[in-house]
This record gives sequence, structure tokens and C-alpha cells, in this order.
Amino acid sequence: MPFDLDQGGRDEIRGQDAQYYLDIYNAVRAKTIEELKKRDDAWFKKVQNRFGYSNHYCWFHVMEHQSSHLGQILFLKKRIPPEPEKIEFKQQIKN
Repeated sequence: MPFDLDQGGRDEIRGQDAQYYLDIYNAVRAKTIEELKKRDDAWFKKVQNRFGYSNHYCWFHVMEHQSSHLGQILFLKKRIPPEPEKIEFKQQIKN
């Protein structure tokens, strides 16, 4: 999370284009799916003593939270104006 990063880490993740953040989102999502495929029903039913909640309860709320963030990202991405077209001349302009 940005608040756990030093200034260099914060600087690295700020000010990127929308695709940068979506790429990170998709990479994390792919890793999450990979890891969840390794889990069975018994793992989901297991209660985490530290919190008193089952893994199923925790992951339900993680997925709910990420869904909200994805919606926010996609909402903002749709509102970013397109980059203006760059005009390139085939020949150099002479004075």
C-alpha cells in the first residue's frame, strides 16, 4: 500500500496512466485466482483465530472491496480524454 512505501515507492506509483494501474490490478487478480484454486472447502470454512472470521467471510469482503475499486478505476478510465493526435510531417518544412 502506498502509505507503507517510502517516498520513492510513492513516487513510482503516482501519476501513471490508467493502463498501468489496470495492469497491476490484473496481475494481482491472476495471482489471487491461482492461489484460490489451491484452496478447498475446508480451508474456506477455517476460522482465523486472530480475527474470529472464516476465510470465506474474509475473502467475500476482499472480493467485494476489489469490485468496488475496479468500478472506480473503470469509471475514471472512461472519463480520461484521449491523447491528441501527433502530427508528423513526411518532409521537413523549408523556410
